[in-house]
Amino acid sequence: MASDYPTFIFAFLVLAGGTIGYLKRGSLPSLIAGVVFSGIIAFGATQTSVNPKNIWVVLVASVALASVMGSKFFKGGKFMPAGLVFVLSVMNICRHLYRYSQ
Repeated sequence: MASDYPTFIFAFLVLAGGTIGYLKRGSLPSLIAGVVFSGIIAFGATQTSVNPKNIWVVLVASVALASVMGSKFFKGGKFMPAGLVFVLSVMNICRHLYRYSQ
């Protein structure tokens, strides 16, 4: 059984983004959201590593991130960091839905 490396990388990027938001701007909500969502996504990645059809945890977390960060991106117009997280979340959603359909 293969590990779901792309989703683990996505979890790491979410954690890194939250940490950078905290270090650069002192944003505690960014740090908390980064830690919580990266943990949820990493947990989901362990589940999809065992069973590729078990996408629900990753899917819910990715949809939540895409919704929040997409809203921030479309309101603010800045690609970093909201636009990047939005794009990565949508890519993760599409990837897992494709894997589920196979």
